[in-house]
Amino acid sequence: PTLWTDTFQQRTVEASDILFVVDSSCSMQDEQDELADNFESFIQTFVNSSTIDYHVGVIQGALSASDSENWGILEQLPDGSRWIDQDTGSTAQDKIDAFNQIANVGTSGPGSCEMGLQAARSALTYQSYPGNPNEGFYRDDALLSLIILSDEADHGQDPGDPIFGGGACGGVHPDEF
Repeated sequence: PTLWTDTFQQRTVEASDILFVVDSSCSMQDEQDELADNFESFIQTFVNSSTIDYHVGVIQGALSASDSENWGILEQLPDGSRWIDQDTGSTAQDKIDAFNQIANVGTSGPGSCEMGLQAARSALTYQSYPGNPNEGFYRDDALLSLIILSDEADHGQDPGDPIFGGGACGGVHPDEF
């Protein structure tokens, strides 16, 4: 028999920016609770490493078509900061508690415009410009991870969408992301 050996090289990254896009429509409470309940196992990897510089942020994925200037703004912690990093609190539990505060975005968002891709694009572009709320979150030298939590397909400007086709929500077309 032939023996094959695959060798993989994984890029070493010293910085990581992780953006959670959480749907805030009326059907999402169970999913938000699950996310908060399981964040501990996720963040332990970062907390237990002294070499990873990380940012963890949360934005809402259900957007109002008439409020585009607020699309993609990171949720705010009680101390005014907008993301979790190695300086958030002094323990892993502090980071978990902080995430639970920002990950539960509620369920009163507009259910007709669930646009996680547009929310992420806004968060990482114009909301990150100097002087805007997300300035400093997204770093050029960091590995970016995007995690979208939703129970619906993205309703941006997808003309093939039988309900929201034609861009009624005003979001980005999935092919543009």
